[in-house]
Amino acid sequence: MFSLFQWQEGDIQECSFRLKIPNGVKEPKAGQLYVGGGGPHVQEIVHGQIALTEEIKKLDGCIIDCRYFDHQWLFIKQRHDRNYPNGRRSVMGKLAALEKAVSRDLLLTNLEKSKGLN
Repeated sequence: MFSLFQWQEGDIQECSFRLKIPNGVKEPKAGQLYVGGGGPHVQEIVHGQIALTEEIKKLDGCIIDCRYFDHQWLFIKQRHDRNYPNGRRSVMGKLAALEKAVSRDLLLTNLEKSKGLN
């Protein structure tokens, strides 16, 4: 029997959010990033914010992919293939993976060490 796991470079963690631009604000500087609430009856909840650019302002209500870098979310692309954002737990897991990133060297070293253990 084989075990299978998924690994990504530590600094490449993208999350899908629903972007909402605040209403009633004359010149909003930031959009709100919403995640799934975690249950069938729980609505989407605010997770963070993203600085607004002219490109991002056009995407109000859309699902967008963002990358967390230098303590802020950066826009990557619009997701036309998704109807819902990532769930809260998924986003928190990806942020934890960034904090405790496993480098390629560490992964390969540990795989080499484990070869003789099976």
